[in-house]
Amino acid sequence: MAPLNRMGYSNGTVKSKESSADASSEGQASEPDVFVLRVGSKGLANEESISAIGEVTLLGDSGLRLVRVTKSHRDARTAWKEIMDRVRDLEWAAPAMRSPDGAEHYPTGRIAVRFTEKQTVNSLRAFARAHGLELVRKNEFVPSQATFVPEKPAEVFLPDRVNEVTNNSIVQKAWAETISRYKREAG
Repeated sequence: MAPLNRMGYSNGTVKSKESSADASSEGQASEPDVFVLRVGSKGLANEESISAIGEVTLLGDSGLRLVRVTKSHRDARTAWKEIMDRVRDLEWAAPAMRSPDGAEHYPTGRIAVRFTEKQTVNSLRAFARAHGLELVRKNEFVPSQATFVPEKPAEVFLPDRVNEVTNNSIVQKAWAETISRYKREAG
């Protein structure tokens, strides 16, 4: 396996957190055939544009849609580009991730960042500008942590932006915030 950066990205592999809580990370692989989509505020001009890509389901009450792509792609980035080109009314799309135990994790479009030390609001805003992000909020429980969203989410392949942010010298770690689905073991 190729070496991983501090966040665990390499060849589509990700280490991610399921929430902003500090929990141990497991390596997660981007899924080239499962994507999370957020439709823009005006809705879809043509609902069939998403249905033509694959099987569409709502992701709980999150307002997100899950698409299981029917066409095979060599990697998640290629599939993402095709989705964004074909469905113009999307606010953003991101590949789902699968942990080694088979659990699927669905990005929310937000990026959580833990800095090496506590940051001021002004320094967080400067950091956000430097990375094409908007500051959503500081974490009230972890002073060195904040949540961001891409300024132009339709133009951003989320794993790349997380990777970029992670490589900043003032960042301890960064991850895509996700909604996760787990299965209970029988017993």
